[in-house]
Amino acid sequence: MMKLDAMDHDILEILQREGRITNAELAKRLGISPPAMLERVKRLENSGVIDRFVAVVSPQKVGVGIIAFVRVSLGAHNLQDFENFRDHIETMDEVLECYQLSGEDDYLLKVALPDMPGYADFAFSKLAPIHGVQSINSSFVLGTIKQDTALPLLAPIKGQS
Repeated sequence: MMKLDAMDHDILEILQREGRITNAELAKRLGISPPAMLERVKRLENSGVIDRFVAVVSPQKVGVGIIAFVRVSLGAHNLQDFENFRDHIETMDEVLECYQLSGEDDYLLKVALPDMPGYADFAFSKLAPIHGVQSINSSFVLGTIKQDTALPLLAPIKGQS
């Protein structure tokens, strides 16, 4: 894991909220030269700390009417079924996120669909036919209380850089 100093933390805090900020503006806000800022941001990108820059799109503006959280359990717990499930999920544009879990369910999916018939098609025609899927349980988002893409950053230890 790359050690992050206080300046790295400040850069990441700003970039997580304002991904389109110019290098010059970022440097000005944090009181360093633009070339030094560019070097720091590139280092954070090259080391993988910054994974990518994205645009956050409004679901309603692009025809997404339903967000669902789908819990999936497999019948058998073997490497072949896990890999098969993963391979199928990676090809599904409707699946925004997929987490492998401990506990009662094996996977938690976050899916975006146009409407309830779209969900039914996804569940019955795409998800259920995957070999090994034993159960599917879904919850539908009624409203969003908090949605954030910014990760909380642990404060750097004083004197450590």
